[in-house]
Amino acid sequence: MDSSGSKGSLGVWNEQRGSTTIEGIVAMGVFFLLIALVVQLGFLVIARSAVGASLDASVRRLSEAEADTTVERDRLVYEIGAVAPGMTVLSVDLARSSAAITITAVVEWIPPGPDLLPVRLAITRSHALVVPP
Repeated sequence: MDSSGSKGSLGVWNEQRGSTTIEGIVAMGVFFLLIALVVQLGFLVIARSAVGASLDASVRRLSEAEADTTVERDRLVYEIGAVAPGMTVLSVDLARSSAAITITAVVEWIPPGPDLLPVRLAITRSHALVVPP
């Protein structure tokens, strides 16, 4: 109590207003977590799109008859690492049939920011083979 007989205004609990300081801190914490989640989801969408573009380019290059699959597989792993930082290629499967080629890449991505669970994606692209006339 101060000299006038009332409680000071520096306390956390105010009988007229309630616990505004505690509620404000909790609201800031919830807001921070939601922002972190939204940012990481945005990064995930961008990383998935970048990996999809790399797969599209690789499947187009492999659709030619004389394309070397081992060189293209190494190139794809390098491209994915370059376009999506934090992305690790777990496996790349190439399937060539008489009419088309299909590439499936399984990648694991650790999002930037707070350490959350790593995200594992399997992305598949296919393209018709180019056959000379």
